[in-house]
Amino acid sequence: MFMNPWYYITNIFKKKENKNMAETPTTNKTLKTELKKQRDELMSLRSRMSTLADENHLLKNDLKKLKKAISEDINFIYDRLKEIK
Repeated sequence: MFMNPWYYITNIFKKKENKNMAETPTTNKTLKTELKKQRDELMSLRSRMSTLADENHLLKNDLKKLKKAISEDINFIYDRLKEIK
């Protein structure tokens, strides 16, 4: 009914197969093509990160300008309301 506890202990230490490994043999040609694809993908990601960093910088500057403009508008409205009273 119960399994032997040593069965579980020995299975813990057994080397398990990696099921995600490609079942095709790796040759120099396949490795080179894979490296090229990864290099291209890395270059694309670096370019995208650079673009996002630039856009982030522009958005920060636009937000600062917007805050300043809103502050000036609120001060103007406040001053006008003081004059009316």
